[in-house]
Amino acid sequence: MDLYRLVIDFLKSRDIHYREVEFGIAFKSDNLDYLFVNDDNDEQYFRLVIPCIYDMPRGMSERLTVFNAMNDVNSSFKVVKAYIDDDVINVAFEILADSTPVVEDFMPRALSLLRRAREEFYRRVDERD
Repeated sequence: MDLYRLVIDFLKSRDIHYREVEFGIAFKSDNLDYLFVNDDNDEQYFRLVIPCIYDMPRGMSERLTVFNAMNDVNSSFKVVKAYIDDDVINVAFEILADSTPVVEDFMPRALSLLRRAREEFYRRVDERD
């Protein structure tokens, strides 16, 4: 199984332009940037990310708002998590694929869940302001 190649095949089949980057595959869908993060040490690990959706604020009350919004997303969406990396918030769709994955079976849902989780994160941050 080669999830990396399967993701490329999926993108090609839908005429989605992509570029190979050091850690995986970068592409745009519905005007959002996505990254498929390749893990050479775990061939079943499928991780799709919308990176840099929000900068982590400096103030304690603003940070608490962001943490609460992240927690809401993490508890509301299956297989999606919001996390902090280098002071930016990302959302990721993560699953363990079986030994014969059919990317077409879960990639559209992954894209949709990530878009919805991003929107929900923004909504939660805005409602707490």
